[in-house]
This record gives sequence, structure tokens and C-alpha cells, in this order.
Amino acid sequence: TLTNYDGVIISDYDKGVCEKFFIQNIIAEANKTGVLTFIDPKGDNWGKYYNATCITPNVKEVESELKLKLINDNDFKKAGEILIKKFKLHSCLITRGPEGMTYVNNKKTIHQKVSKKEVYDVSGAGDAVIACLSLCLSSDFEVSEALELSSVISSEVVMHLGTTPFTDKMLNIKL
Repeated sequence: TLTNYDGVIISDYDKGVCEKFFIQNIIAEANKTGVLTFIDPKGDNWGKYYNATCITPNVKEVESELKLKLINDNDFKKAGEILIKKFKLHSCLITRGPEGMTYVNNKKTIHQKVSKKEVYDVSGAGDAVIACLSLCLSSDFEVSEALELSSVISSEVVMHLGTTPFTDKMLNIKL
């Protein structure tokens, strides 16, 4: 049961573990109990993410799923709207690398820029974003605050070789 949790992250690495039945059961149980579900998608079967709270694909994944080329902010907004409608999602956060990220839900679109830092390794940047976003939104932060903090975190983790966990010291706040 998920009643003791505020949010669940499913990172699908497309290795056969996150099958449709498994993911759909988690999302259904979470939705029944008011638990937020955050999905880092992979592969060709995005139908298994149906009814999730938020999906966090990168540009390449969105372009592959929708067979579109994303060029400007308006393209990212439209792509997010299509994904929300197609998979009955609450929201979509498209990570855009050095161009930041675009958050879309039925009420608003926010294009969050990232601070320019020296990049040593992008490993784990998407994982840091979904972890920070889910922590913030599950803790009732405003979306704009969650995006700003996720942006700070992703800018910090790419400055380290290998994957790096984020800490409250990176944010200069008490988590």
C-alpha cells in the first residue's frame, strides 16, 4: 500500500523490469490514495504511463515519441500538451539540457532556464531533476519554486564527474 507515501518515482530504464502491468498497478494505487506519480520514461511503450501525475522526458525522447522536431518554446509547449492529452497526465516536464526545461499542465506553461555552468558530466542530471521535482511537489511547493530548485540542482550535478546526489547544501536551504 502507498498510504504512507506522498510521491513515487518510476525510472524506466527500458530493461524489462517496468512492464505495463507493473507500472499501471502502481499508478492506479497511487491515484486511489492521492499519491503523486513521477515517471522518467524510456522505450517505445509510453501507454504504460497512462494517468501518471508527471512525466519527465528529455528532448530526444519527446521527439521520438511524437515524431516531431522541437525547435522553440512554442514547440515544447505544444509537445507537452499533446503528451498530457494522449496519456491523460496531470503534467509534463521536458528537460532541455543547457536550454533548461519546459513544464506544462492544463493551466500553465513555464519555461525554466538553467544557469550556465561548466559541464563535466551530464550523468544523473535527469534523475536529479525528477528527484527534486517530486520532493518539492510532494511537499506542496509551488510549481515555479520546484522548477527553480530543480534547475539549480541539475546545474550543480553536471559540474561533477559521475552521478552525484543532491544535498540541501547545494540549495542553501534546509530540506
